Amino acid sequence: MKYNWKDFTGWITENDYNFEAAYHKDIIGAREFSRFSRQGLMIQEEGFRELFRSRPKKMDPCLFVSHRRDDEKEALRVAKIATDLGYDIFLDVLDHKLQQMTDSHLIANRIEIALLNSTHVIALITPNTEGSMWVPYEYGRVKEYQVVSSAAGCWIHPDLPHPYNKAEYLQLGVMNYSEQEIKRWLRKELRPYQPVFPGTWTNGTTTPLPT
Repeated sequence: MKYNWKDFTGWITENDYNFEAAYHKDIIGAREFSRFSRQGLMIQEEGFRELFRSRPKKMDPCLFVSHRRDDEKEALRVAKIATDLGYDIFLDVLDHKLQQMTDSHLIANRIEIALLNSTHVIALITPNTEGSMWVPYEYGRVKEYQVVSSAAGCWIHPDLPHPYNKAEYLQLGVMNYSEQEIKRWLRKELRPYQPVFPGTWTNGTTTPLPT
């Protein structure tokens, strides 16, 4: 994308925040979320849907990595895989500005901005995921507004049943059980975005996903 939505010129605290400068005006949802955040509000569902529908037809590929905090190691591995293939990525633990936020409205609205500006989502489903409110929410947000979408995928931890039928909503996307399956899915999804060039991972060594 021409303007990286993660770039800020404003400081991120609820008491000292430059809402007008926080996002470039061309970032999807920037004006709307700045206005709502300033008022301490969340954008309504229909407003989000309208922003989603009005997204440009051609966006740079960006993968939103959805996970529980206990699965940070696995999330970093998936983020590296996507970066190596040429995706931009959103991973909360790598978003330093998000980590500085304490106000719940700022946090939620920043995540919404990330979801709007992502073309794909992967949910990490592990023994830690049960009870998460964010993972199914984020999965459904990026998934296109149709019953089945290849823009949404998940990785199922090997300690869980195979096939995994506990969360039926995951069957509306692409279910992956290994790193190789994740790579195969992500490569296939890159075809409409060619040419795409490998990215550079700068966030340390990662550990292969368990098998």
